Amino acid sequence: MYALIVLEAGIAPDYFLDSMQMYEVKAVLENLQYKNKTSWEQARMISYIIAQTNSTKQLSPTDIMKFDWDEAKEKDT
Repeated sequence: MYALIVLEAGIAPDYFLDSMQMYEVKAVLENLQYKNKTSWEQARMISYIIAQTNSTKQLSPTDIMKFDWDEAKEKDT
């Protein structure tokens, strides 16, 4: 857990060891997957553009790669 919170999420070690509450740990771990969301969206759009230019079918970005946050977006609307 220390490696995920401190190394992956970028939380200061002294804050994690001395001050952090369990509800904060839970929130960080639940949302850690969204840390690189922008990079994954960029990769999906580049892949989509390459695939669409080489395809005769109409594609959508979710046809190329699907992520967990895509389902959340559909539920919110």
